[in-house]
This record gives sequence, structure tokens and C-alpha cells, in this order.
Amino acid sequence: MAEEDKEIKAFSTLASAFADLSEEESARVLRWAIGKYGAGLGKVDDSLLAGSGRSPKGRSTGDQDDSADREVGDELEFAEFAELYDACSRTVGVDKVLVAGYWLQFIQRATSFASGPLHDELKNLGHPITNITVALSANIKAKPALVMQVKKNGSSKQARKLYKLTTAGKKRVENWIDGVDTESE
Repeated sequence: MAEEDKEIKAFSTLASAFADLSEEESARVLRWAIGKYGAGLGKVDDSLLAGSGRSPKGRSTGDQDDSADREVGDELEFAEFAELYDACSRTVGVDKVLVAGYWLQFIQRATSFASGPLHDELKNLGHPITNITVALSANIKAKPALVMQVKKNGSSKQARKLYKLTTAGKKRVENWIDGVDTESE
């Protein structure tokens, strides 16, 4: 099949897939697809997704009911890790680890998490961390601590460890989601 035919088929498939979606749902799907398949695109300006009722931070602009963004409790609703990551706009490894931990603990509802799933989420998004253990340790040593180790299986230095975000860690990520930079705290 010629290259053009593949693209036409993809366009047709997308048109069918988006036919029954609202503007907000379409924007969410596009953000996910760009995060997953658009590695060579760089940062995509959210104005391309205009009309979705969402701001670049992933929060409602006020045109829609904010309650649709909330899940049980006060947790924010993100369908994909890419949406949360984009909403936080972090570039430093220790911050990226916090965002991934928030995703696993508060959005995916894991009671705790290991470093492997954090690394996998970031790597799959195209933002791997060179040494995730160092980033986790820095968050543990922060004042106040942003992450805590809750379990260690084995006695060696390389033993499997389980972690949780602290209340301060959770609050920091939620501030980033709200567009509040917490670097000066």
C-alpha cells in the first residue's frame, strides 16, 4: 500500500473515531495521542486544541462545569499519565518522579509504588530518568519530605523498595497542576 493510502486510511479511521466525541473528549484523546505517538513534534501548543474548554494546564477555563474534572474525593481526573504530566510542566528529574508517583498513588489508586513503574511511566512518555533511585532519595531527604519509603524487601542495598508520596508531596503536585510554582518553598 502506498504511503499516501496509509495516511488516508488513518485520517478516515480518526474521523470515524472522533465522530461521536464531544470537543472536550476529542481534545483529551488528541493530547494522549500526541503524548504517545508525537515524540518528534516537540511541545504542541494547546491553542491547536482550542474549543475544548481546557487551559494549557489541563484545568477547566470556566466554560464548563468543574465538577466533571473531579473524581471521588478531591483527586483530579486524568485519563492518561500524559495529561497529568503535561498539566504539571516539570523538567527536573526529582519533580518528574513526584508527578509519576502522584499518578500511581492518587489517580491509579495504588497503595504504594516501586521505582520500576515510575520509570516505566516516564520512559513510555519519552521522559526517562537516568537514576530514579537518586531522584526518589532526593524527595525523601527534602524538607519537608515529599516521598517516604514504606517497605523494603530484602537486606541488600538493591533490595526492592516501596514508596508513597507524603501529604507535602501530594500538595506540591496539586500546586503544579493548578499552575503554582513551588520552587521557592
